[in-house]
Amino acid sequence: MRKTLSLLCASALLATGCDNLLFLEAETEEVCKTQGGNAVNGVPLGLEGTIEQSLPFPVGAFGETALPDGSLALVLRAKQFRVTATDPTIDLSGIREARLFARRAGETGEGTLLLSFSRSADGTPTPYFELTGDQEVDLMDFTRGEDLELVFRANGTLPSRSWTPDLRGCAGLQARGDYSDLIF
Repeated sequence: MRKTLSLLCASALLATGCDNLLFLEAETEEVCKTQGGNAVNGVPLGLEGTIEQSLPFPVGAFGETALPDGSLALVLRAKQFRVTATDPTIDLSGIREARLFARRAGETGEGTLLLSFSRSADGTPTPYFELTGDQEVDLMDFTRGEDLELVFRANGTLPSRSWTPDLRGCAGLQARGDYSDLIF
């Protein structure tokens, strides 16, 4: 029976000229999430410093089922990452550059650059800045019990008072499943 079904499906594919009729594809253009960051200590006036915070992004559960290689694609496309001081009197215009990386949880180093921000000197006072880009990460690389960690790093002249950031990230997600490997 299985052999007959396989031959019937193969004949249908050849007759239609399509490469595969047994797939599912879903995509979200943009999903945003806001999360409070950890408090950042102020630094003496005029000194430069670096802020680094990591955000867990659990994806390990996607690989709980045994799927044939290449049968599922799950891609995260980073779109925007905004850092806003919860106190609107905090000036973040001294931040010269910032980057958002994706890496395996527990790894050191930068990983894959997703978004970036750079500013020339002497910006007008502002309580926020925004990283942009259009880089993607294949989440299937993290499906065997590993989680993704988003690492935010910024440097420049930091505020002299302690402050707390709100971190807002926006990304699109695309999934495509090929079920022909499961049937044939």
